[in-house]
Amino acid sequence: MAGTTKRIEGDTMKTLILLFLLVGLTFSQNTSKKFVIVEDSIQRLRDSSTAANTYAADDVINDSTSYRFSRDSINSSGAYVTTLTDTTLAPKRKFRFKYAATQTKGSGAIYSSTLIIADTVNIANGTMRLYLFTDTVLSYADNAAWVATTQSNEKCIGYIDYTLTTNGSGAAIAQVNNLFIPFTTSVKDQYIYGVLVARAAYKAKIAGKIKVKLGIERE
Repeated sequence: MAGTTKRIEGDTMKTLILLFLLVGLTFSQNTSKKFVIVEDSIQRLRDSSTAANTYAADDVINDSTSYRFSRDSINSSGAYVTTLTDTTLAPKRKFRFKYAATQTKGSGAIYSSTLIIADTVNIANGTMRLYLFTDTVLSYADNAAWVATTQSNEKCIGYIDYTLTTNGSGAAIAQVNNLFIPFTTSVKDQYIYGVLVARAAYKAKIAGKIKVKLGIERE
């Protein structure tokens, strides 16, 4: 009887140890995932106060390749005059969300996103789409028509649609929740890339910074 009792106690102890190890392993696996916010921004420098610079449906919204600035000078009569000059900038670039994964060929999923446009309160037709890619794709000029290519289709992991609303008196914002966009980054880096496209004719109030944030669970 005593031997049987000891054997039962020993079996019970083994069972408890096994359960403890299983719980610890499960906890470790669950806590190894990390929720992070990754973000990037572009500076849309184009003079958007003119009708010619209104974004049409499916136009890319990007760092501009040109902008207009004013130059003050004094003429021969001693009066101040203002001259508008168009200047070419360095090549435009795409959104690049650094360290979306913890390593190259790293995995994760996008669960939420925020789009913020500074210095504008114009939300009329403020519907935009962010195409997401696991590798860099061709660059598009600001206001250029978005054209999907074989390359971009192969690297595309999905898109996020935004609808702008006012954010106080000096900005516009859009929040998107309940997303699930899984991804695996390329063998070259830990980034996700994005191209922002207008979904309807849109005219920002003035040029300003555009910021996009992604809520990501990294494996």
